[in-house]
Amino acid sequence: ADIDAAHYRAQALAAGLVAIPIVWGH
Repeated sequence: ADIDAAHYRAQALAAGLVAIPIVWGH
């Protein structure tokens, strides 16, 4: 369960880093 949570948080963080320049690009 901990591994799944860590993986989810890692993907959420990666998605956030990818979304930041997209939002700022507007």
